[in-house]
Amino acid sequence: MLETMTWLMVAAGGTTCLPVGLRTRVAVRLTTLMSAWRWGAGAWFAWIAAAVANATGNRISNGVRDQLWYAAAVLLLCPTISILGARRPGSRWWSGFIVAPLLCVMGWPAADAWRSGVPTESLVLDAPVLIGYAFVLVMGLGNYFGTRFTLPTMLIAVAGLLSVSSFLADRSGWLPSPDRSRMLACCGLIAATWWAAIIARPRHDSSSSLERTWFDFRDTFGIVWAKRVQERFNETAHHSGWPARLSPFGFVTESGQPLNYSQIDANTVEAMRNWLRRLLRRFVDPEWIDSR
Repeated sequence: MLETMTWLMVAAGGTTCLPVGLRTRVAVRLTTLMSAWRWGAGAWFAWIAAAVANATGNRISNGVRDQLWYAAAVLLLCPTISILGARRPGSRWWSGFIVAPLLCVMGWPAADAWRSGVPTESLVLDAPVLIGYAFVLVMGLGNYFGTRFTLPTMLIAVAGLLSVSSFLADRSGWLPSPDRSRMLACCGLIAATWWAAIIARPRHDSSSSLERTWFDFRDTFGIVWAKRVQERFNETAHHSGWPARLSPFGFVTESGQPLNYSQIDANTVEAMRNWLRRLLRRFVDPEWIDSR
């Protein structure tokens, strides 16, 4: 039954989530997130390969299956860590100098098992490795807490933790078996993928293009970069005497009340738009902004 369910998840993940991945690529092609998308695609294929290996039962050794699962879990860290460096011009070298070394460090405990040939024994990780994995996972995914992708992000975090929990030597009674942990992790990833795809549909509300641009940037790049842009915008707004400030929830007055654009002259609104556009140019192409 477990193998049958795993095969069903492989089919669901490999077929139904493919259109989501392609649509995501279209959505980020005018941004600095293409590197993160590539890492994400690699992570997804690794999870599919690990699930296929798990579904084959005893035809693949426990050692090889564990290696595949650990590779999938480590690759899951890479997309969100890549996003933390998604500002031009540093985005060009961030993957090579930060993400790739992280991949090597986190993958070293598993790579060490290949010194004597193809591993046949189950992979067991020490507590410091698992703690380090959890820390990096929360650091990367925490960037999206507070955005409209908060709940899918929490599902991904649970999936990653369930996956690495299967490598614990001393498993508490409340933890599911390694195979069940991995199956639940796959379910969580599939649910998070589709949930995020539904949430990411274009906005069709009455908010201004200025608001839509800000919200889309915040939700796409996360709160870390949104905070940096917000600080730069508000610093200029203060020195320029604009009656508006940028908050995580949109443009507000200096006292924090919702902004009424009809009470601001057109030149000020245009100046605000141009400055926000200039700040976002380090992350997105002009065409991305114009489409909002």
